[in-house]
Amino acid sequence: MIPDKIKTKNGFTLIETLMAIAIFGILWGIMSAFIITLYRSQEHSMDQAVAVDEARRAADIMAKEIRQARDADNGAYPLEKCGGKEFIFYGDVDGDGAVERVRYFLAMVQSGTETGSCTAVNTGSACSVLFDNFLLSGETLKFAEVKVSTRGRYGSYFGGSSARFSEFSVDGGAKLADICRYSADSCTNCSVSWQGLKTFDVTDAARDGSILFTLDGSDSVTKSCSWNSFSMKANFDFFWTKEIPNVDHELKRGITDPAAGNPVSYPPANEQITGISSFVRNAPPVFTYYDKNGIEIGENDPNILVNTRAVGLNMIIDVKPEKSPNSYELRQTVQIRNLKD
Repeated sequence: MIPDKIKTKNGFTLIETLMAIAIFGILWGIMSAFIITLYRSQEHSMDQAVAVDEARRAADIMAKEIRQARDADNGAYPLEKCGGKEFIFYGDVDGDGAVERVRYFLAMVQSGTETGSCTAVNTGSACSVLFDNFLLSGETLKFAEVKVSTRGRYGSYFGGSSARFSEFSVDGGAKLADICRYSADSCTNCSVSWQGLKTFDVTDAARDGSILFTLDGSDSVTKSCSWNSFSMKANFDFFWTKEIPNVDHELKRGITDPAAGNPVSYPPANEQITGISSFVRNAPPVFTYYDKNGIEIGENDPNILVNTRAVGLNMIIDVKPEKSPNSYELRQTVQIRNLKD
């Protein structure tokens, strides 16, 4: 007999198939990780390039404006502050013929509102509300105001409506204003809503991070509201704006237009702030200052304002410090034309 031929089948066994799938999965994982890393690196490089380009434009703007620093419209000296992370000067930066107050600074601007109320129980008595801890170490208050309103034993009576009023004061000082004294305040007797609203700028008083508001009722503000339970209640809406240094790493530009008056003024509340360069991660100063001989002036030098003739700009740009490419450092020195000897 002729023996049968041995028949074979081409293909992979189950084990071979599983091994092939495993190897393919490993290779795909390696390739995917490589592609993702390459993409992220490319993305970071592009972000860094955009940030550097932004910084260059910001430096050009600053150089142009600093060169034309001049006396303010109220007669103030061209330079107001020469700090490492903040530089303030005056100049007609928008070409409108009026001199603006210009402020470059590296900080985050933050605003907040707090509300507090109090009750004066007895006739002709006072009540107070304390606001504190709104400023932490290193933070700078830029603006603060309070809106004061009240309700209680006000309104007309035989002694005259002007006899029922309350006096507003700050930090135990002299009276700043009367609340609900005149008919224009439209305060009624024992109203259920707040009345006599008035607003006060309290920036200077709040710079230490603590401020006390007091409303003191006159002798005619009697204990007769809510079944003789109180004479007067006060409400204080406290609004503040502060700067937190070196938080969001954004170099900002603040412009304050002159306000009408004789002389004109530059109210802090009118400052318009915009960001001009992001990812500025300076440990050294952003601004340095030089005298007429090109010698650097220390930031604590008492004569830094009058001796400064040039300003050095130093910006270190880095989108993600933990990643390459390395940070980019931009340096430039600007001569102030109107301060030449």
